[in-house]
Amino acid sequence: MTNVDLSILIPTYNRAQYLDHLLEFLKNEIYSLNYSYEIIISNNSSTDNTTEITNKHQSNLSFSYHTQTENIGPLNNVNFLIKQAKGRYFIIIADDDIIDFELLNFAIEKIISNKQAIVLFSPWQIWDYQENKSLGLFYDAPEITVKKNNINEFGKFILENKIFPEIGVYKTDYVKELLPIYFDNFFYAFKYALEFLGNGDIIFANIPFYKSLTKFNFHDNKTIIPRFQEGFQQARTSFAIYRNSLFFMLKLMTFNHKEKNLYIDHINQFLCQRLHVGYHISIQNHEFIKAYEIGSMILGEFGILESKFSINKVIDSAKLEYIKKIIVDNNFSKIIIFDKNPDFLNNEKSDFIKVLKKIFSENSIDITFNSFIEEKNTLYYFKNSDKVDSDFIKKIKSKYTIVDERILNFKFQ
Repeated sequence: MTNVDLSILIPTYNRAQYLDHLLEFLKNEIYSLNYSYEIIISNNSSTDNTTEITNKHQSNLSFSYHTQTENIGPLNNVNFLIKQAKGRYFIIIADDDIIDFELLNFAIEKIISNKQAIVLFSPWQIWDYQENKSLGLFYDAPEITVKKNNINEFGKFILENKIFPEIGVYKTDYVKELLPIYFDNFFYAFKYALEFLGNGDIIFANIPFYKSLTKFNFHDNKTIIPRFQEGFQQARTSFAIYRNSLFFMLKLMTFNHKEKNLYIDHINQFLCQRLHVGYHISIQNHEFIKAYEIGSMILGEFGILESKFSINKVIDSAKLEYIKKIIVDNNFSKIIIFDKNPDFLNNEKSDFIKVLKKIFSENSIDITFNSFIEEKNTLYYFKNSDKVDSDFIKKIKSKYTIVDERILNFKFQ
């Protein structure tokens, strides 16, 4: 019988600077944990100085360190860590997040008190590390214990509260026996939770012991890196996977026709919310082509886009992002933009100008408006080609690279 209460599992790949911060944090804060523990790190064949960082901390923090000879993928790396765990329970912490150990004590105490429970899931805090404050929870829901095999109660709770069962305290022996297999077309968190439910109880507790960092400042307090929680990033790309998983869960449930329609409505709300998150994250990342794709999907699936940044603004920005790619790929140093309304182009406060300068300033690209001269190493962008002298367009087109507004297919029908 192991005498370790908790295994703290840390998968990492090419994020040495973040891992350095996490290990420093653990050294200073883990004394607050009331249970015996071990720390295990698995380096998924990083090419940066991860090993150098772990060597630096070996003298002041006890942990075991494993290096994969090749990249085995993130979920296989996690499974490797689970196999190494000797604690009665385990948690998984990303190399760029932190833990509130006082809250973790309560979570461990709660799962220990339920011998039938395989896992305790909890919401997590979105934490502004620079300001040292919480920005809220990734989801919020009441506490509940779902009994083994009660798929109806599980599904109803997930759908009504838009739960992502990802952060938790797990009972090691049970999870080792299961070691769920990941499928590309099924969101892993839903699949794993369903498998756990077939083997024991699941506790959903409102004990947000996990802090997912947004603004990250390193030891010098000067290097501040904004980052987005991974679940937000998945919202930009995982729509089909969410849909498949939720409807599979619905298929396992039993209900009457009225309840079925209600649950389908919950699924649509769930998916619409996730897509809106992806839409806004894409805009904040200045990935406007991706935002256009997601915005079009929202309008096509649900008919309404709830955002201050309209789809028309995204379309204009997506065009500029596309043009920027042409400029960067061809090493152009300048862009000349033609528009029928020069007053609009010279309006510093217009959304078009703000986005234009933001996108092109990152690459030090010179911007000129309505300049009827020939220049080398320049891209000509005709926003309203019907308003520009056709002979000039023909002359320029024969010698230089041009983009005609009419060929940019960014219109939502």
